[in-house]
Amino acid sequence: MSHAQIDYNIVPDVTSTYLINDVHIIKSPTDSFGLGDILIENGLIKKVARQIDPPIDAQVIEADSAYAYAAFIDGLSHTGIAKSEGKEDRPKVKFPGAAPNDVAGITPEKLAAEMVSGKESSIKSMRESGFAISHTAPSGKMLPGTGALIALSRGDAEDLVMKEKASIYMQFSGSRGVYPSTIIGVMAKWRNLYKNAQGLSDHRRMYKTNTQGMQRPKKDKSLQALIPLTNKEMSLFAKASKPKEIFRALQLKKELGYNLVLTNVKYVTPALQKVKQSGAHILLSTSLPKEEKKDKKSDKAKSDDKKEEKEKNPEKEALEKRKKETLKSYKSQAMMLEKERIPFGFSLMGAKPANVKKNILKMIEQGLSQEAALAALTTNPAKILGIDNVTGTLSEGKLANIMISTQPYFDKESAIKYMFVEGSKYEMEVKEKAAEGEAGEVAKSLVGAWSYDIEIPGDGQSGTIFISDAGVIEVEGDDEPGDKDEAENVKFNEDNVLFTLTVVNNGMELIVDFDLNFAGDSFEGNISVAEFGSFPISGSKKSSPE
Repeated sequence: MSHAQIDYNIVPDVTSTYLINDVHIIKSPTDSFGLGDILIENGLIKKVARQIDPPIDAQVIEADSAYAYAAFIDGLSHTGIAKSEGKEDRPKVKFPGAAPNDVAGITPEKLAAEMVSGKESSIKSMRESGFAISHTAPSGKMLPGTGALIALSRGDAEDLVMKEKASIYMQFSGSRGVYPSTIIGVMAKWRNLYKNAQGLSDHRRMYKTNTQGMQRPKKDKSLQALIPLTNKEMSLFAKASKPKEIFRALQLKKELGYNLVLTNVKYVTPALQKVKQSGAHILLSTSLPKEEKKDKKSDKAKSDDKKEEKEKNPEKEALEKRKKETLKSYKSQAMMLEKERIPFGFSLMGAKPANVKKNILKMIEQGLSQEAALAALTTNPAKILGIDNVTGTLSEGKLANIMISTQPYFDKESAIKYMFVEGSKYEMEVKEKAAEGEAGEVAKSLVGAWSYDIEIPGDGQSGTIFISDAGVIEVEGDDEPGDKDEAENVKFNEDNVLFTLTVVNNGMELIVDFDLNFAGDSFEGNISVAEFGSFPISGSKKSSPE
């Protein structure tokens, strides 16, 4: 395992020795050390003690009774890899039933380690959300490629990669127009590939022992990439978001016998017992279904509306009830896994790192313990990925992957103040929470729907901003109608409105600051994106609330 090196295009740290002084140390989910000091030297945790005298070359960080945790580990995502653009074209092949592997989406030989870029903003977003390590995999169809473990620090790709070949990544997704294009086809093709890889492995082993009378093994880069899986030197990470995909993945594991990790699991409850019996590992998605916005009407008005709706449309009433029950089951499945003593980690595939804490808190509200939640972020993924000997806890001799939070992490108001990734320090700006009422009152003239246009050279954007009388702001882009993002850090000061929005653009997560000045039925202002600068925005009123 290699350690991340300094990016020489960035001013290096003055020292590689740090003393974190006066900090509450959470060594592991089950071991709270109490108040003490942590000494970091050369990227490793040198010492954890009640009191440590600082070495002469140490930079002392006064933690002021903040809380230190082992930094988090992302079980699987596409972090650090650029998102491919453009629509998929229907492949043109002479024999669709026997298409080349790359056309059929079968490329296990592709290495995520060769696709990682330290310039991808997803690395910074993950780090600022408390993660120090990501297990990243290529995007694609049935077998996109081989996953890698990367450190979420500065540097070139070769500096970030901790392990080049960490997994084989599989999806139940066929390619358009060629075999395998269906779920059944994918399963049949996978059986065939796996058994052929076993055969190739046996042939190569025997050929090394005695070449006489034996044909030289053929070179097949796809089958060769699968051999570590057949030898149980590597695990298959199968994307199984739905129960049906979980059952299919478990069936194939039982038939073929490899090590399996179910990943990006969004709903596991119906398959809970099968997972427990199988011995497969599981990575829950940190995404949760969107909740319906709360009705701002009075309790009496809502009661009257519900009664009238029930009388008019009992089917719709039953549907709404099922939706609520389903949402609750999504939030409570982590608790069910803990109850069944099934260790699990988290996958951030397709999820916003900024939403991780918010969604885990929802799981905790439904009965998940904080200890199990912390284990799912630290010790469990470390074990699943086979790196628990070097990370996952704040233990002497392990990598200095440390997250320091202003308060206990699972407190709603806590914020990450410092991150250490293999001993490299990152300090986060902790924004002061607005006091009660400090956000200002919403002027009646601002309430309603407003069109907007953002002037970005070569990529203008438009949509609608919704402002409620309760001060909630939602933004909807014209390119994704119906998909509203709720603003944060909202402040009203008469006709001036400030807020921030977390958006995903071409696979990059961006924090956008809005500064809008309203005058009558129009507004002007600017949006600011740290990585790209500021751009003018203007708009006009579309409608007012009825």
